[in-house]
Amino acid sequence: MKIVTLLEAGDGPRWPVAHAVAERESGDRVIVLMPPPDHVDSPLARELTAGGVEVVASPVPHRGASIRRQAGGILRLRAELAALGADVVHYHHYASAVAARLATVGTTITRVYMVANPLHLDHPLIRPVERVLCRLDHLLIAPTSDVRCRYAALGQPVRRLRTVSYGVDLDRFTPADDRERRGVRTDLDLPENGFVAVRVAHFHPPGRLVHPGRGVAGHEVLLAAWSRFVELGGRGTLILVDGAPEGGEDVAGRRNEAAVRYRERVRVWAGALPGAAAVRWVHGVRDVRPYYAAADVNVVSSWVEDYGAIGVASACGVPTVATRVGAISELVDDETGWLVAPGDAVAVAECLTDAAAGRRTPAARDRGFAARARAEKLLDRRSLSQDVVAALHEAVRGARSWHACSGPGRSVPGCTGDRKNEFTRRWGDYCRTFRRCGQGPPAASATVSSVK
Repeated sequence: MKIVTLLEAGDGPRWPVAHAVAERESGDRVIVLMPPPDHVDSPLARELTAGGVEVVASPVPHRGASIRRQAGGILRLRAELAALGADVVHYHHYASAVAARLATVGTTITRVYMVANPLHLDHPLIRPVERVLCRLDHLLIAPTSDVRCRYAALGQPVRRLRTVSYGVDLDRFTPADDRERRGVRTDLDLPENGFVAVRVAHFHPPGRLVHPGRGVAGHEVLLAAWSRFVELGGRGTLILVDGAPEGGEDVAGRRNEAAVRYRERVRVWAGALPGAAAVRWVHGVRDVRPYYAAADVNVVSSWVEDYGAIGVASACGVPTVATRVGAISELVDDETGWLVAPGDAVAVAECLTDAAAGRRTPAARDRGFAARARAEKLLDRRSLSQDVVAALHEAVRGARSWHACSGPGRSVPGCTGDRKNEFTRRWGDYCRTFRRCGQGPPAASATVSSVK
């Protein structure tokens, strides 16, 4: 089977490598489409090429291009996929999903969408469009149960939904022992016995329609909570790492200037808060492991979040203070950390106080052990990548059975008896779900003032 994976950039997490390895081990041929110049000059492209995976330039232009260029790119993508002889196209980000769906309409290529980021489901204009477009996917792989439920609410048939996480590289991200922790803290110029909290996330500027007036990563909430923590007598260091949860380098020109301006605006705002001197602002980090090794606690104050940074911190044996959004409660509970309501800076401060008071105690070590155990149970990327490959094969088999019968009630050779009845049943289900109107979850309300 020939699998074509469509990526938007070459500087993201390393799960495409794990997927490609699992696909090649199953005997499939793998081709990755990546926008130029990332297809030759990016961390992912270099690692994939070194592993024997063919990486070619994607004809789909970057987001922000004109509608005419986007339409032309979709037509070129259609021709490219036909020339490659793709059996299945596997896409992860929403812009890629739209392009791949439209480029393959009317073809026999199987479409599989694995949702890397569910933020588009909070967009009031995109959500009703996605209610229609998601029906073009032969299979939709949700990374969490929350994303699966949200697509089911949009009317995506349950039989076309699977739940498989992207997982974490458990061999790369491991708990640090006391010696490693001391060494890392010395390298980072951190006190050996001081309290250290870390947050690894990009600074996403507020949108006009999606959670307007606040960054979805919730940096304002965390900084307000840290200020409260200091006012309550807390002492320590908060490290804000502007980057992806798994680290990696930014390809030149990829960083959004609006995000950089937003980060600096937040920094100026936070500079006037109590405890500002104990906040470190870090960016351009390729390897985030030293920061997790130095941390007593990981903090996730997002308004929208998947496993992301929590999964990586859990693999490193670091407990997490997190907002109760999405499927975070599958990884964070009383055994592995603390859960608070979205936007509740006071509650986050109280959890930080609890974490600081209990650090280096048996209870803190137990939380770290439990976090690692949870990651090993739910987030083993090697095993999950094999599940993804199995899902791709399942999707191709299902799509081929559909293509064997070109429409309900038609007399097609090989489409008789039970097989024909099965197609007719599926066609009826499809039409009914297409007319169904579902509702997404309500948007969260803010409890912390946004940065002006």
